[in-house]
Formats: sequence, C-alpha cells, structure tokens
Amino acid sequence: MNIHFGENVRRLRIERGMTQEGLAEFLGVSFQAVSKWERGETVPDLFMLPVIALFFGVTTDYLLGLDKSEQEKEIQEYIDLYSKLWQEAKYEDVLKCMKQAIKAFPSEYGLLVRYMNALIWCGSVSDARALSIKNEVEAVYDRISRHCSVDSIRMWAKKLVCKYYKRLSGIKGSGVVFEDIEKILSEMPLMQNGRDFLVCSMHPGGGEKAMLCRKTISELLYLLSCTVKELTFEKSVCPNEEKLAILEAVINAYKTLFPDEDYGKSYINVAYLLAECGALYRQLGNDERADQSFNEANKIAEVFDALPAEFVNTSVLVKDLSLTKRDIPMSQSGSLSDRITKYVNHRTPF
Repeated sequence: MNIHFGENVRRLRIERGMTQEGLAEFLGVSFQAVSKWERGETVPDLFMLPVIALFFGVTTDYLLGLDKSEQEKEIQEYIDLYSKLWQEAKYEDVLKCMKQAIKAFPSEYGLLVRYMNALIWCGSVSDARALSIKNEVEAVYDRISRHCSVDSIRMWAKKLVCKYYKRLSGIKGSGVVFEDIEKILSEMPLMQNGRDFLVCSMHPGGGEKAMLCRKTISELLYLLSCTVKELTFEKSVCPNEEKLAILEAVINAYKTLFPDEDYGKSYINVAYLLAECGALYRQLGNDERADQSFNEANKIAEVFDALPAEFVNTSVLVKDLSLTKRDIPMSQSGSLSDRITKYVNHRTPF
C-alpha cells in the first residue's frame, strides 16, 4: 500500500500559503518534524493524523493518499457524471452530485469550480434564489482564488463569478455594479495572451500544428458570433439599420468561411443571428427578406439537430476538425429547431 502523506501535506500547506514553521507551530511540533513528513521519511502518530486532517478540511484517508489511484478514478467518475447530467439539462441533479463530490474531496478544485458552476446556474432561476447564494458563491470563489494553483481553474472561477455578478447587477438592492465585474475582468489575460492563440505560434510544426490552428480558428469564429450577438441583440447598442448591416456582413462572412455550411462550434449562434436578422427585416417591413432569413435559420437548426453526437468539419478552413455536440454551448438545451421557432415567435409576435 502506497502512502502519499508527505506530498499531500506539502501541497495542502502551500495551497494555504503556510510555511513549515507555521504549520509546526499550530500543531505543536518542530518544523523539522514537518520537514521529515513532507520528505516521506516519517509520518505522524495516529492521534495527530485527525488533527492535521481537520485543520486542512480533509479526511485522514485523503491525507494519507491511501488508494490514490482509486481516488483519482472516483474524481473522474464525478466529472463524467457532471458532464452527462449537464448534457441532459438536469441542473439540480448536477448540483446535488457536485455537492456530494466536494464533501468527498474538499481540496479538489476541479470539482469545486464545477460545483460553483452548478450553484450559479441553478441560482439563476429567480432573483430570490440568485441573491440567496451570494455568500456561498463568494466563499467558493475566494477559496479557489486564494488556494488553487491551477491557472485554468482560477480563470474559470473568475469567468463564473463575473457572469453571476452580471445577473446580480440587474437585481435591485443586490449591491453589485458593473465596476465589481470590471475589477475581476482586469485581472484576466487579454485574448492574445491565451493558450489557444499562443500555441499556434509556439508549436514546432507539422500536421498537429495545422489541427491546432484550425481549432483556434473555430474558437475565434465562435467568439466572433458571441460578440456580434452582444452588439446586435441589445436594444440600446445601435440602430436597427446598423444592426442589420452588421448581421448581413457577418452572416455572409460565415457563408464564405464555411462553404460546406458546417458551422462547427458556431452552428447555434449562426442560426440565432439569421433569426434576429429576419426579425429586424420584419420590423422594417421587408417580409420577403424576413422569411428568407427565418427559413435559413430553421434549415441550419434542422441540420444541427440531425448531426450525430460527434461530427467532423469539411470546410477547408476547419477541415478534419472533430467536434462533439456537448462541447458546443447551449447545445444541451433541447432541440435547436424548437428554440429557433420560439425565438422567432417571441421577436415577431402576431
């Protein structure tokens, strides 16, 4: 049986920003004893183990790292169940699952950030519930920010708390304003400092580099569609005629970039851009162009709904790039055809 007590104590201590001396003082032992634990030379007696475990908020089995491979397997099972339930839009079940996960593995930040995601999502159903989870969301975010050393998890937590604060900023009396969001955003890297962009220029070359570049292009085009939605779907951002010109330009660009009409990660957004285009044409009295846009949106939605769980792009810019539906945001919310129909009916009521 392998015991990983030393490496676990060292990791937990560093995550909390403690020195060996500080931990030793709290436990009433010499810092040399702590040093020997971390080097794997000795382990504390059985009476000391529960005290150390309680201090770090973990179980003694977790602290000892008994059956570490089994623990890693169990953690992965929680992550897989999280993905499955999320894909099925069973968000309350996701929350229950992740609450159980973080009780079992309180120092596993990959589970904690997923719990945070589920908590915020379930809290968005009403203003009252969104407000009721504020203290817990902030406590989880603070714990990840202070103690997690994995940058990708920390950035995910920042993104989540920003989205949550945006929700709260629209609730009277929440005490949250845009400046709170802006402060967190200022701590996040610029787009050009992100992994997906940098790997394209850093990779030595060959077929793997080509696929990485195509993946980045797909991501950038998805982000473009998200940003265009923010620019054109908000009422007060710009006039309808200007919105329509932007939508037409972007939609035509997508048709050029994806000649096979295989829009990849942008499938859902392109369908919504066309639906919004149709709604604006209807408002301006051009029923023919409105119907044309609605028909195109419905066609894309039908194609997307008929796609298998995993599919491959064929348009040259993203050729051979494999995607799974569950990796596309909003894909888990039911039939795209039904959602486009509801959106059109909402935007153009009779």
